[in-house]
Amino acid sequence: MQDFLDLLPVEDFRFAIEFRHQSWTKPEVFELPRKKYIAWNIQDHPWHMPVVTEITADFTCIRWLGDQADARVSNVKEEVIDRTQEMIKWGDRV
Repeated sequence: MQDFLDLLPVEDFRFAIEFRHQSWTKPEVFELPRKKYIAWNIQDHPWHMPVVTEITADFTCIRWLGDQADARVSNVKEEVIDRTQEMIKWGDRV
């Protein structure tokens, strides 16, 4: 991963990195994006990943992912679930 991060033009752009396997949620992994000021993308997903609120840059990205098994989620192109309460909780955390 270090070789890839070294290729990113971090002086011109801001980046966030998202991992989709729990094996990446460990301290030595967090240090790699932290050295390049690349944000750890925090995922809030109902079953895929644990919520890891690691801060690796002076900004962050939070991605809410819906549960496709939920019958209310039939069209991902429009809001189908009111997430106001989750957003309020995240607002308090942030």
